[in-house]
Amino acid sequence: MKNQLKLVIFDMDGLMFDTERINYEAWLEAATLHQFPIDEKIHTSMIGIREKDIPTFLEKVYGKEADITGWQKQVIFNQKEYITKNKTVHKKKGLIELLNYLESNEIKMAVASSSSTETIEYYLDLEGIRHYFDCVVSGEEVENGKPAPDIFLKACESMKVPPENAIVLEDSIHGLKAARAAQIHNIFIPDRIQVSDELREISDVIRDDLSEVIAYIENRE
Repeated sequence: MKNQLKLVIFDMDGLMFDTERINYEAWLEAATLHQFPIDEKIHTSMIGIREKDIPTFLEKVYGKEADITGWQKQVIFNQKEYITKNKTVHKKKGLIELLNYLESNEIKMAVASSSSTETIEYYLDLEGIRHYFDCVVSGEEVENGKPAPDIFLKACESMKVPPENAIVLEDSIHGLKAARAAQIHNIFIPDRIQVSDELREISDVIRDDLSEVIAYIENRE
């Protein structure tokens, strides 16, 4: 008999919204403008990392002499320009269906994202889904970002739900490792990072999209 599910913790970028694609395109535009190389491998390695931790990661790739701060400012500008123009961050398949299911079954919902609080709140409001969530935890609010467990443990603490009664939904390796470290059951939903042997080792469950999470919850024993 599995523990009763009382809380579902959602990552945001790439899990609820198609913002990892938007972000990658913003990086490609910045790379063209500032003439530095970037590819999908470098970008996917950044997925799940807090914005403030990205320079440290990129220094290992490009060296300390690279204008990483300038590049990052350009990326932020490009991304904001796209979202302002299009007025959407593109909800992922099955998101609304899953949110409605959890709400109707009185299962609490939280967002735990490496993005800033301002960004999380803006995206949730933009897509009209803020009211579903009982709690929002950003990477700014914890000492250590993913893959450390801090952000998921804080979500559980804020909701007064033990980790064994929660599930984490993630699309990144850093996020899955954080869930494992927090001893919270995780479900991987592929976005830009595809299923690999490493990913299978750290995933408890793999599903194609968010709508499939409903059947998983209903079939838990």
